[in-house]
Amino acid sequence: MTRDEMIEQSRRRAEELRADIERRAAERERDPAAMQDWLLADAEPIEAPPVSENELPHIIYRDFDGGALTPGSEPDMPPDFSGWEKWLDGHLAIMRKAILDDVARGTAQATMTLIQRERARFERELAILKNENAEIKGMLTSALMLLGQKETKAADIVELPRGFIRKRTDAA
Repeated sequence: MTRDEMIEQSRRRAEELRADIERRAAERERDPAAMQDWLLADAEPIEAPPVSENELPHIIYRDFDGGALTPGSEPDMPPDFSGWEKWLDGHLAIMRKAILDDVARGTAQATMTLIQRERARFERELAILKNENAEIKGMLTSALMLLGQKETKAADIVELPRGFIRKRTDAA
C-alpha cells in the first residue's frame, strides 16, 4: 500500500466516523428519553427493595434492619471520658505554668525598667549635689584664706579679684 492510498483510507475512515457521530447526534435529538435510558443503563444496580417475595407462594416478608448499624454493647452505660479528662488536666497544667512564667517574666522586666529609670534620676541628682558640694568647698576655702585662718598652698596668690565671693542668683 502506498502513501497516497494510506492517506485516502484514513480520510474515508474519518468521514465514516464523522457520519456516525452526526447520526448519533440526530438520534439523541429525535428521542431524548431513549438516550437518557441508554445513559442510565450503565449506572450501578439498584439495591434489593426492603420488601421481597419468598419462594413460597403469596408470602411477602420485610427487611427491617435497612442497613442500620447494630446497637452498642451496653447502651445504658454513659461513655467513659476519664482518658480525655486526664489529658485535659495535664494540658491545662502545662498552659497554667506557661502563663505564670510569662507573667513572672513580664513583671520582672517592668520592675527592672522602673528601677533603672529611678537609678538614672538618682545618679543625676547625686552628680548635681557633688558638684555643688565641690563648689561650696572651694568658696569656703577661699573665704578662710581671706580671713587668714587657713594657710595658702600657693604663695603667689596674694589677692582675690574683686567680686569673687558674691551671692548666687541662679535657682539651682
